[in-house]
Amino acid sequence: MIDTNSFEARVDFASGGWVSSVALGDLDGDGRLDILSVTQIGNAFSVYPNQSVPGTFTSSSLGSRVISHQAPILTAFRCVI
Repeated sequence: MIDTNSFEARVDFASGGWVSSVALGDLDGDGRLDILSVTQIGNAFSVYPNQSVPGTFTSSSLGSRVISHQAPILTAFRCVI
């Protein structure tokens, strides 16, 4: 049964705007899922490299955000996991 004890505490990360899309994918081939986001305001595409230790995820689990400002408008993207 899923209850309030089933989840760890929420972890927040700066996004630089209103996030309209989020995807997971191993972009650097290290076996860990990185986080990708697209923001509506500012039209930015961000990548958060996953640096976590297996079995843990904290506010220090992601590397510095890599940002592409004025990214072309993305209607869809696909990550193969």
